[in-house]
Amino acid sequence: MVPTLCRLSTTSDVKRLAAAVPTTAGTPGTGETVPVLTGEAGGTWPRLVELLGGAPFDALIAWSGGGGKANAVAVSVARSTRVCVIARAVNVSVVNRSSKENEVTVCIADEYATTRNQFEVQVTTGASLVAVPNFAQTLQAVSSLTNTVAVVELINGFGTAKSRHAVSSLSGRFVYVGTADTVNVTGLAAGEIVTLTFGLGV
Repeated sequence: MVPTLCRLSTTSDVKRLAAAVPTTAGTPGTGETVPVLTGEAGGTWPRLVELLGGAPFDALIAWSGGGGKANAVAVSVARSTRVCVIARAVNVSVVNRSSKENEVTVCIADEYATTRNQFEVQVTTGASLVAVPNFAQTLQAVSSLTNTVAVVELINGFGTAKSRHAVSSLSGRFVYVGTADTVNVTGLAAGEIVTLTFGLGV
């Protein structure tokens, strides 16, 4: 049983997100960041954050354990997922990634479960350098073109490419992020969209 001290002040809420507008570069647009839920407790406990939407969205989950530095993770959600954190306070915001209105529900249970999630970034010729997100462990890449010659470079903290991979070779397989600081995508054709999917350890 959860001690009274560790019970969150708020455990569920629902927000209706406005439709996102596609960008001029052709990538799917994202809507504004909308706060959904903030819950606080007097003590730390496992929190299982359940996210449910009617269309794709991103969620930013920030939390603190009370005695250490606050942390955060961004996850991409097709319809629903779960994220488990050990926290005293939890804050959840969401961003619509659909051209239609999207009702997103957030529920937090005082439970522990092993979870795995992903964060997706779409790259065009106008923006090819991507910071490695928190908790990233692996990387996959796919292109909107079947005959792509684009290349993904994993850049270390010294600004040097520690590995290079043809995007065509990363469809259906992944590489470990390791100590990469950023990911650079080169060789993009006009109108090409390369989707980077980071596998997260949460």
